[in-house]
Amino acid sequence: MKAILKVFGILFGFAVIACAALVIYISTLDPNDYKSLIAEKFQEETGRSLNFEDDINVTIYPWLGLETNGITVGNASGFGDSPFLHTDHTMVRIKFMPLLQEKYEIDTVRLYGLSVNLVTDVAGRTN
Repeated sequence: MKAILKVFGILFGFAVIACAALVIYISTLDPNDYKSLIAEKFQEETGRSLNFEDDINVTIYPWLGLETNGITVGNASGFGDSPFLHTDHTMVRIKFMPLLQEKYEIDTVRLYGLSVNLVTDVAGRTN
């Protein structure tokens, strides 16, 4: 019986250490270090540029959220140099706990100062 208690104690200790390491990692994670990677992946997937004018702020609990000032999305090729989309302030929040069950509960998507440049070319293509 004592051996089983020791095994459970060791497993509990590992679980506590793992949780503490996760909390420390998340609290020291700076999303601003990954802005260039995010913009690069966005460019690869959409063919458009993505620029952040300000730092990205993150919240963890109860809502996993991102908030930043000044996001600009470039226009598709052939539609000019003016940006496709620009926001003065952006906030996106999703509930954290349902993510653990692969469920998504979106709380907020706010785009302040939104400017969208919609264009149709002579061939009828839209940006």
